[in-house]
Amino acid sequence: MAKIKCLQCGEILHSKHRHDFVQCKCSNEAFVDGGYDYCRYGAMKMHLVEILPDDVEDKKDEKTK
Repeated sequence: MAKIKCLQCGEILHSKHRHDFVQCKCSNEAFVDGGYDYCRYGAMKMHLVEILPDDVEDKKDEKTK
């Protein structure tokens, strides 16, 4: 799954399927698209984008349970 984190606002964005375009709400306008088929991402300030592996958010959720 295509997944990124906007380092400006801290939002984790993940595209769940092909053509599922997801964008953060801050002025960096980070986005991700592609789901499991491809990973397309961008932002106004690319140095403020971190590409995440699929399991980062899942592990975080397990710790809070």
